[in-house]
Amino acid sequence: MRLSVKWGRKRWPRIRATFYLTQEDGGGIISAMFKFKHHVIDTDIPKGCLAQTALADIDRDGKPEFIVGLQFGDIFYYKFQTPEIWTRHLLGKDSPSDVGGCVLDVDNDGWLDFVTGGAWYRNPRGAGKPFERIVFDEKLAGAHDVFAADVDGDGVMEIVTMSDQNDLRWYKIPDDPTVPWPHVRVGAPVHAGASAGDLDGDGHLDLVRTDVWFRNVDGKGTKSEEIPIGTTTPPSWPT
Repeated sequence: MRLSVKWGRKRWPRIRATFYLTQEDGGGIISAMFKFKHHVIDTDIPKGCLAQTALADIDRDGKPEFIVGLQFGDIFYYKFQTPEIWTRHLLGKDSPSDVGGCVLDVDNDGWLDFVTGGAWYRNPRGAGKPFERIVFDEKLAGAHDVFAADVDGDGVMEIVTMSDQNDLRWYKIPDDPTVPWPHVRVGAPVHAGASAGDLDGDGHLDLVRTDVWFRNVDGKGTKSEEIPIGTTTPPSWPT
């Protein structure tokens, strides 16, 4: 991959990326080149720290929408019209999240919802209005990492979060997702960097937190073994 970034007028970056893909095909090698063109989709978005990003078909029109949210503020989604024209809509207000957010059908109604920090936003089922904000943990503050994973192996997704103001934990979504969600603490936090995967090949999802990984000992996510993998990598933030 080759990537170059140049700053243009009004401080919008001009990004040029070229990807090279090689693939074995019988006795030979096929090479393909992909070029990406940079498009600005919104020059008037409210100022602030933007994150909580996702791509998902939240209105079930067969096309993905782009979700982005302000830190502890409003969450928006964009509908694609043309490469230069996107329409911005309000998804929800008062996000409790720092930068983390993920898409999941929380209430199993066939419509994708959005989870940020200690709240989830219920899809109005294509009604064209903001999502309903429902708090599942009012004490979860400043979530940096938020993602869905089947930690307990029951075939249903759980929500994993990490915040340096809390810890690395996972939430079990109850049958009634409007009530508080119980959670299981996995380990101490760092500022950022968490994911899930079956690292030891035993068929159970383990959790990774920057410098350590947590082996899913019982296969249900309720007992974990902390195993170091390296030194802590997040940068030192100024005080």
